Amino acid sequence: MRTTRAVSIMVLLGGLVAVVLMSGAFGSSSFVTGWLIGSAFVLVAAVAFFVVDHAAHAHRDKFGTYGEVATANVFESRRMRRAGWGVVHIVPFRGEDVDHVVFGPAGVLAIESKWANTPWKEFEGGIDAYGKKPLSQAWRGARHIRYLLRNAGVETDVVPVVIQWGPSGLAQVEWSHRRFDDGVLVLRGRCADEWIGELQSFVHSRLTQQQLATVRVALETRVNERDGASTVA
Repeated sequence: MRTTRAVSIMVLLGGLVAVVLMSGAFGSSSFVTGWLIGSAFVLVAAVAFFVVDHAAHAHRDKFGTYGEVATANVFESRRMRRAGWGVVHIVPFRGEDVDHVVFGPAGVLAIESKWANTPWKEFEGGIDAYGKKPLSQAWRGARHIRYLLRNAGVETDVVPVVIQWGPSGLAQVEWSHRRFDDGVLVLRGRCADEWIGELQSFVHSRLTQQQLATVRVALETRVNERDGASTVA
């Protein structure tokens, strides 16, 4: 926050200095001077907003929300409900939330939604997205959910999933889903119509209706206890 404030002050001071210098350069013309002052203040205000917005991660969070909403729309659709899938959003743990937990007769998925405006860097066994490691985040989320459900009496595998939305991301031109070595499944959001039909093949558990009811209760209870949530061991 201090860095953001300091940068903003520097931008404003620089703009004021520029106004003074330009006013002197154009002599005593009140019209030109007024135009320069007005333009300079508009520019300074725009730059200051840009700096604060990015330094506070508001820009990134804004697009991150787009991804979460897009994923929610997929899994709350009538098609998914008819196929027996349920979803609970923003399941909290200390330090990070699991964006979505999807569950159905075929099993459970712990999903992280990401919006990609720039290319993701792929390295051996992982992905770097703006300095973040989405595969590791999804794996940790799946581990949290697995332990949570185990404590509720449901022993099941939980598939870690990253859903990538946005115009960029992984470099491959044509792909709808990829499985990485650590077991994390990456789905391309805009290809949802393709991978939704294969969703049951991505998970390998079998849950009864009673178990599914227990899963929902455990997840919703966790959400309702958000303020007191703690990381499972």
